[in-house]
Amino acid sequence: MAKYNVHGGHNSIVPGAASILNEVTEDRKVKNKLISLLKGDGHTVYDCTDDAGKTSGANLANIVAKCNKHSVDLDISIHLNAGRNDSKGDGSTGGVEVFCYDSKTKSVAEKITDAIADEFGYHNRGVKYSTGLYVLRNTKSKAILIECCFVDDKDDAKVWNAERCATAIYKGITGKAATSSTTSSGTSGTSADHGGSPGHYWATMRMEYLNYSNDHRWIVHKHSDNTYSLKNVEATTYMSVRDGKMAENQEVWAYSWNETKSQRFVLEQAECSEITSCVYLKCASNNNYVLASSGEKLCIQKKKGNFAQRWVLIPTGLEDEYYILNYGSGKAIGVKYK
Repeated sequence: MAKYNVHGGHNSIVPGAASILNEVTEDRKVKNKLISLLKGDGHTVYDCTDDAGKTSGANLANIVAKCNKHSVDLDISIHLNAGRNDSKGDGSTGGVEVFCYDSKTKSVAEKITDAIADEFGYHNRGVKYSTGLYVLRNTKSKAILIECCFVDDKDDAKVWNAERCATAIYKGITGKAATSSTTSSGTSGTSADHGGSPGHYWATMRMEYLNYSNDHRWIVHKHSDNTYSLKNVEATTYMSVRDGKMAENQEVWAYSWNETKSQRFVLEQAECSEITSCVYLKCASNNNYVLASSGEKLCIQKKKGNFAQRWVLIPTGLEDEYYILNYGSGKAIGVKYK
């Protein structure tokens, strides 16, 4: 088994790049999932992330000090890039690149860029070399710095998912895909863990007060048969009735696109005081069932017309994208990773 240092770049005091995505928020998600995957495979992993440094110099020095306490096979620094300034989307991605100090880490860096590019369809910017980056220059062990995608590119952000990125990095490092045993410590992974078709990505759902994050954003797409699919911006998965089973209180989760009616809904206007966008989300495969909030969970129920079954669609400001709030509780629908 190998030994690794892993850390997310920057911190909340010394923020990284922020635009459509927030670098500090996303690199922590990638870091956490990657550590979980590597540990689940039996490797030794040290989290060298710094959340205390009050200046850029202090942040970098703290990271290096933590890394140099351990003798490892590889130091892995997780970052997100910036500089595309493409908030509207131009049909092409900014992409992924990995920085190395020298050619000693070229092979693993190439495998990581390939894996991330393949996972998301990102432009592969390849391996770059730099002797000026502080972490690469000062860590005692071999080190790489991964720029996973561009925070200010809509095309990158549209398909971005931190946990899938971590899984791609894991594949690049170890040479193998994550299995149910290595993903079991999280709340999302392959649907094979939950009896679905192997190889599909899923995430559980939650109801919580709106925080305007990407996991609360939903792209509402109308199909030619007047049904709608709801795609989560963060997880890049679709609101789905689990296993397609029409039953009272059947779980609703986020699942990769499978073209079944379990992922489609019919929007029907509902009476909600003066809120004109209040709707029922009726299951396309059986209109007797509607989306409902049940405490912190999301499920389907036979239509009763109560407030827990009524939903308010609030535009985010981006095309066809909404926050979806329950009329009864006021809480938003989001995906759950932890």
